[in-house]
Amino acid sequence: MLLFRSISLALALLVTVAGVAATRADELPPGVRPGGITLEAQTRLYPPQPLAVMVVRSGDRLVISWQAPADPRWAAPLSYDPEIETFRVYRIGPGQRRDIVGETRATRLRVDLPAGGKPPRYGVTAVQTSGQESPMSEIVKLRLR
Repeated sequence: MLLFRSISLALALLVTVAGVAATRADELPPGVRPGGITLEAQTRLYPPQPLAVMVVRSGDRLVISWQAPADPRWAAPLSYDPEIETFRVYRIGPGQRRDIVGETRATRLRVDLPAGGKPPRYGVTAVQTSGQESPMSEIVKLRLR
């Protein structure tokens, strides 16, 4: 735990120093994006979000499916493991309230069909082995005909 906090503090300091030291894009050190954060740091803080989320009805249940995000190692070599551990599926309620309906290692999840009313909306996040969670995917809902 102490090692993790030390690494986090060093990373925060590096990001701050890089952001202060360079203000123009052509003055940035190699691998640092405008705003002072490296691709590696950005990926560590925010894993890529799941793509192509869909909700379909299957009998008396809903099947929520998605595509796993691309592995960020294709863009640059990383000094940590960006592996996605699980996906969290959220029901999006009134006022954008997010309730977890399930967590899975697969790229699909079956949930009970809600009773009456408006069909709920769903979103999915990716969670790295470090516990960092991605931004929410596109929010989708079942289209009733």
